[in-house]
Amino acid sequence: MDRQIRYSDGELEIIKNTFADNLPLLKTMRKVMLQLPFSEAEEMSFHKALNPEVMKVVRKSFLPEIDGNAPLNQVVDLWATVQVLDKLPDIALLHLKARELLIKYLGEQLNILAGVSKVKTMLFQNFTVLGNSEEEAFTNIVARNNILTHTEHQLTELFILAGSKKETKDEMFKRIKVDSSK
Repeated sequence: MDRQIRYSDGELEIIKNTFADNLPLLKTMRKVMLQLPFSEAEEMSFHKALNPEVMKVVRKSFLPEIDGNAPLNQVVDLWATVQVLDKLPDIALLHLKARELLIKYLGEQLNILAGVSKVKTMLFQNFTVLGNSEEEAFTNIVARNNILTHTEHQLTELFILAGSKKETKDEMFKRIKVDSSK
């Protein structure tokens, strides 16, 4: 049985060709996604490296869409991970608003990475809860924290995928046998 992930062989090749041994690019992407300052040289670097083909894969990583052709248990949707079942409706609504802000924010920052837009929601620079209602402060901090952890997770995933080797079936069975004997 072949190990399957939600990225095609072609997408994995793009990830490897773009991000393997390129930690500076991933760190610059982090700066853009978190609205941290970056140099003109870093901006030129990411605009050069993140062509439309690469951005399609980066967007799939950061803002996945439900894909009926994905391998089983590999469908990813940012709405599906909002924890609302254990919350009262008014609190659940704040988490849903935070997720909506996360999705909007990620789209804006990805457009900046792609060089399509400069519009951005000011969520990280000059972040404050002062002057906001309790609901706005709560929603903004939940969205901010989710953006931070999501960005770190996606950049780490790209880093790991860029450095991974494709296993043959025999190599996979040997690895599974070794892992299961631990």
